[in-house]
Amino acid sequence: MEYHHKVWLALVAIWTTNYMVRLALSPALVQIKEEFALSYAEAGLLASSSS
Repeated sequence: MEYHHKVWLALVAIWTTNYMVRLALSPALVQIKEEFALSYAEAGLLASSSS
């Protein structure tokens, strides 16, 4: 496998992982907010920090 293919594959893997984490955070945010007694503003900051 050529070097540029390895770099491209690594970038795609990183992007996919990042997308999946952001996608999973939204539904889990309600439980996270309740568990840590976060305000809506704090939960919003948490959600925006992962973007």
